[in-house]
This record gives sequence, C-alpha cells and structure tokens, in this order.
Amino acid sequence: RYPTHEPFGGKYERPSHRRQIRHGFWMAAWETTREEYCGLSPRAVKLKTTERDLPIFASWLEAMSFCNALNKREMQATRLPAGYRYSLPSEAQWEYACRAGSKEIYHPEVDIISWNFTNSDKTCHSVGQRLPNKFGLYDMLGNVAEWCLDASHSCYKDVPNDERPRIDTVQLAQARKEPFKWLPSILNRKVKDTFSYWMNSYRVCRGGSYLM
Repeated sequence: RYPTHEPFGGKYERPSHRRQIRHGFWMAAWETTREEYCGLSPRAVKLKTTERDLPIFASWLEAMSFCNALNKREMQATRLPAGYRYSLPSEAQWEYACRAGSKEIYHPEVDIISWNFTNSDKTCHSVGQRLPNKFGLYDMLGNVAEWCLDASHSCYKDVPNDERPRIDTVQLAQARKEPFKWLPSILNRKVKDTFSYWMNSYRVCRGGSYLM
C-alpha cells in the first residue's frame, strides 16, 4: 500500500498498513488460461494453438465457480490433500505474492515483468512470456487484472492484521457453493466487455492490465 506521504494512489488505497501472513499458501504460477478453463468443459472444445495459453476474462462469481469445479474434480481424483482447496487469494495474499519481498511502490523494471500500455500493443498475451518475479510468479502485474476474495472498501481502516479477506462470511460461503456453468462466451470476451465487472462488482481486482 502507498505510504501516506507518497503522491501516488487514491484515498481508497490508504492508509498504509502492515499485514502478517500467518499461514503458508500456494499460488498458481500464472493466470488461468483458456486451455485450463476448457479442461472443465462437459464437452470437447477445440482451441487454436495461439489461443491455448491466453488468459480468460471472467467475472468474480465465474472465477469462484471455476475454483469450486477444480476442487470437486481434484477431490474426486484424490489429488487434493485434506485441508486444501482452490480459491481466489485474499488481497493480502495477492500483494504478498506480487511484491515477492519488495517494499518498493513500483517495480523498477516493470516492462520486463509485465504487459502494460507501453509494450502490449493494446492486446493481452499468452501467459508466462514476461519474466517472473522473485517468487517465480508470472504476470502478477499487467496482462489481465486478477480477482481477490475481498469485497471493495473505500479505504483500509480497520482491516484484519493477518491475511484474512475482507468479505462477509455468509457471502463467501455462498460463493463457495456456486456451481460451475460452462460458458463458451468467456472465450470470446474482450477486456472492454469486462470493465463493467471490475468497476461495478464491489470486489477487489489487482495487478492492472495490458491497458494500464
């Protein structure tokens, strides 16, 4: 978060505060791809070679339902250890993973780790093409923005001091029961179609995109 003396960022990004990550967690090395999404389709889906590694554009609830479907599939296949589950990260977890130990406001060489408005040609790109951060995670900045579990708030007063998300527990429980609905339309979405999700969702979306 931006320190209070810095000229960057809006009021909703303040005050600067500390969070303690009390429990370890795993993070996918890159954004969910079309091939991964289609892997949960009830029918065979043909993708062009150039499409397979492109990220998908999904709403917050669609992203949660995808995680739910992954949990169901992996538990049935006995590949998911007891006590583990696929989920969106809390914002504290996301920022910890994104910063990878850095305390800087901006990455000093942002163009080598992200697709952004200066180098993207105004289009998203296949995942994993830029350099990873020090944790080995790709596209944490740029390419497409990434959902967090947290509900959006006007500022960071009274936040938990650990990695827990700021979201109503009833809402979270309901979202974790959301059934997966195969939506072929997701594969045809453009970023302009999803801005309404980002701006009106009241959910936290981090990382910027290829247009920012």
